[in-house]
Amino acid sequence: MGHVITIYNHGTGDDDSCKESIVTILHNETGQGQREDLVKERSSVFYRGVDHSVIVTQGVGSGMHGSGMSGNLYGADIETNVGPVVDRIEKLLEEVGAIDCINMCGWSRGGVTCFKQANLLAKSNKPNVNSIPVRIFAIDPVPGCAGESNAHMYKHIKILDNVKECVIIIAESERRNTFRPVFPPNFLGKAECTWDCMPGNHSQVAKVKPNESPGKIVKGWAKEFLTESKVLNSRWGLGYRTLTPFIDSRLMEAGEYLSLYAKMMMDEYEGMMKHGAEFSFKGLVDEERGIQEKTISNKALVLQGKEPIKSTQDKYHRSKTLNYPPCRVFTNRHHTDLFGAKYPGYVAVMSRVQGGNMVSGDYNLLTKFHDHDGRKSLLHTDWLVVKKWFYWKVLQKVGMGTAVEQQTQLGVVNIIDNYTGSNIDRY
Repeated sequence: MGHVITIYNHGTGDDDSCKESIVTILHNETGQGQREDLVKERSSVFYRGVDHSVIVTQGVGSGMHGSGMSGNLYGADIETNVGPVVDRIEKLLEEVGAIDCINMCGWSRGGVTCFKQANLLAKSNKPNVNSIPVRIFAIDPVPGCAGESNAHMYKHIKILDNVKECVIIIAESERRNTFRPVFPPNFLGKAECTWDCMPGNHSQVAKVKPNESPGKIVKGWAKEFLTESKVLNSRWGLGYRTLTPFIDSRLMEAGEYLSLYAKMMMDEYEGMMKHGAEFSFKGLVDEERGIQEKTISNKALVLQGKEPIKSTQDKYHRSKTLNYPPCRVFTNRHHTDLFGAKYPGYVAVMSRVQGGNMVSGDYNLLTKFHDHDGRKSLLHTDWLVVKKWFYWKVLQKVGMGTAVEQQTQLGVVNIIDNYTGSNIDRY
């Protein structure tokens, strides 16, 4: 098999000195080879290994990158994290003969850097470079909204044919106008491109802190993405192949993810969503899966490769195009899928609980879910989500308590319908 490259791109003001950064943590946990400076004055580094190499770029505006305030505000000198990286990959391909995959992970402008690197690789005139499969995990890719001086951040970010997989994570709690995320202009509708959201602001989703769940979940998610590609395994005819070799190869298990999601929804979510300016939820709901979906406009959740005119004057909230149910149980698509895989008999009813559209028999099924043949410890954290966000937040607030057991199914639905519009906070 050929060589694999993993590229870690730090975000604005972020570099290897930030020990909480997911980019730093994953970089430090990745097996490395012989070190050489890539662009010495920008502190970018290349680690050459036998069958795997690592490239690390420091964030514009960070102390290690040295681009100062102009880097912070306008993304100045971002090209020093793009061109030299592609040049080194072209040289490496000549040295090793074959590169099977380039993994990329970046946060903020580092996520946008991933798009730019992939775009330039696809345009390379060196033999076989533009056909190297590229995979991108971009954490809240924010290009900046600082006018004409920042417009270069929206250029050369189109997803081209060399990108075989791309995942974008959006920080749904971020409110600041200048922290709008971006989707490459042709991202939506491409089968290889997916996105999901995560409660937390721009920083919370990209940093691992002891008492915050979002960063821990995203770090585990990114590590899993970088470790293996089912898409490429199928292309190669392999059952499994490790791509990015981590020193500790253990991946987060479904139960760990679900416990963190449960903790976040019970203890952290309300505070994260109430942080910052006022917000409202409008948009679309995927009723079949019980997850939030989006509508796209020039002033809404993401920018499709363009910075709108007079963008700083637009009143902007990421949340405007997301419709969250009054009793939100599932955080995002990732949470829903993990829960459904672990408890396939219950995900549909939990989605109906979340949406306030329960049907006959759902209450009895939930009771069975709680007992689940006596294995309460296995389901404890997941059940607490239902208990707090359905029974406590909806039913006990209207004075029903355990009396709901005597209510007809229609009565339960009426209780939800009557109170979600006024007395119950819509998170």
